[in-house]
Amino acid sequence: MEELQRFIEGINKLIGRTISIDQVGYESLLFEKEEIDETLIPTAILAPLSEPIVTSSVDYTDEEGNYYLYICVSRDEIRLLPYEVWLVNGEVIPDVFGGSDDVR
Repeated sequence: MEELQRFIEGINKLIGRTISIDQVGYESLLFEKEEIDETLIPTAILAPLSEPIVTSSVDYTDEEGNYYLYICVSRDEIRLLPYEVWLVNGEVIPDVFGGSDDVR
């Protein structure tokens, strides 16, 4: 469950707050390529992956009602780091950890 720890670290970096695992929601889902929103996960990221696409998501809503969502697309099969998307209140937040465009 590396995604949970990654999310907790990302929230700390984004808003300076430490949260615990019991404050977040988590799910792991399998998708066909055509089911994935290309505005969030570009086709160039999905193209080399076999179906079903393995994804994980972690979410958290703070006291002010802000909704944080982390989406992680596994690329283990092609030996690349996961592709990450971070959203706050539905808007993509680029470069949370200062990575490349390929890892968001």
